[in-house]
Amino acid sequence: MPRVRFLQAVAGDDHSFVAGDEVDMSGEQAEGWADGVRAELVRDAAPETPERAAPGPETTATSTSTSAKDPAAAAQKPTARRRSRPSGGGARGPGEKKD
Repeated sequence: MPRVRFLQAVAGDDHSFVAGDEVDMSGEQAEGWADGVRAELVRDAAPETPERAAPGPETTATSTSTSAKDPAAAAQKPTARRRSRPSGGGARGPGEKKD
């Protein structure tokens, strides 16, 4: 399948390409677009795909969570920390006024 590189932006009802876009299209379409002004032909033949190497051996995942090492630590729930307000006023209950 031919590949075309657009040299300028082109848009229509069913397509939109900007300069530098490389698009695979049918030979008939590529002939129409690749006029040297709007687009140029990048390749005319199908790309060669490299052969895949033999897959490596599968490995198993190991657990490094704290629950596996220390069950007591995993049972403790983290406590929520109280944050001060952005104004720096700290946490106040309802009805408390700032000094």
